[in-house]
Amino acid sequence: MQTVSRSRFIASLTLFSVGWLLMLLQNPLLGLVIPACFTLAFVVRLSPAERQRQIPPRELLLMGAFLLAFVLVMVAAKVWMPEATNERIEAVLRSPWFVIPTWIASVSLILFVWKKRQRAALNGEQAVPDPLS
Repeated sequence: MQTVSRSRFIASLTLFSVGWLLMLLQNPLLGLVIPACFTLAFVVRLSPAERQRQIPPRELLLMGAFLLAFVLVMVAAKVWMPEATNERIEAVLRSPWFVIPTWIASVSLILFVWKKRQRAALNGEQAVPDPLS
């Protein structure tokens, strides 16, 4: 397990923060940009060797299951939930009262894990697994 270089870490954290910042904006045209920022933030953190490794079948199955569950929840919400409820949920998720604490917590977790992995690499210890990659 490789440690993330400082430049890749900063680029990843910047993209991640931009994604949370865009959540605060009430522009519906940003619907695809926000997930792209979060996805790119995690891709940037991977080393070239990690990006080229073959994905184990178990991980593919888990990704497919989560994607299917997500699609089913979105379709069910669109079909069975009134539009007013969807608007209220979106308003809460884009509220500064939700976005800012969530951003602070997620950045703190990323920074904590990164520092712990860097310390482990310096001491020659087994690196702790990264929950975000």
